[in-house]
Amino acid sequence: MTNHLPSVLRHIYAPILVTGGIVCAAVGAVKPETLPGTLAATGGVLAGASLVMEHRRDSEKKTREAAKVATVFQYCYAKNKGIIQIEELAFFSEIDLELAKGFVSELAAKSNAVELNVENGIAYSFPHPENTVDILTNNVQQWAVSQTDSLKRENEQLKAAFAAMQQQQLQAAIRTQAPPTRAPLQQEEDTDPWKKLL
Repeated sequence: MTNHLPSVLRHIYAPILVTGGIVCAAVGAVKPETLPGTLAATGGVLAGASLVMEHRRDSEKKTREAAKVATVFQYCYAKNKGIIQIEELAFFSEIDLELAKGFVSELAAKSNAVELNVENGIAYSFPHPENTVDILTNNVQQWAVSQTDSLKRENEQLKAAFAAMQQQQLQAAIRTQAPPTRAPLQQEEDTDPWKKLL
């Protein structure tokens, strides 16, 4: 700010002072009784210039503050995937907590953000593309798992039914086949060696 002061004096106050000084000197020389009014007018012009400069300085300060808040907001938004904590925003952007609270709550109302109560204060969850992608990915994975689970159950049921049908077919085939007939054993009547001895 001290760098701006010499340029401000040179560009605004110096011409006003020079002009006011010349006018006051001329009026004082020509008509001395109007000198107090001329000095008052010069003072008024200087006060007006001062007010204009103060307004400009405040405007520049607010612009810098808004730019800083926007930068910090974008950083927190990207870093925290859409979660903005008011205290963090106020601290890093160097603004009052109430000002940060008003800014974030108004922005949250316009963008349908969800208010979160955290132990350190209040935070807002703003819509964020990565959160949306994560939610969609989780939903698709859950859907795929549910579809896979139902297909696995159906597959197991079909396997069990197929095994039961094979078992029934095997049992039916066994029942329909005639039992194998055995040929009667032919015993040789005279093969007994003891009988030969007698």
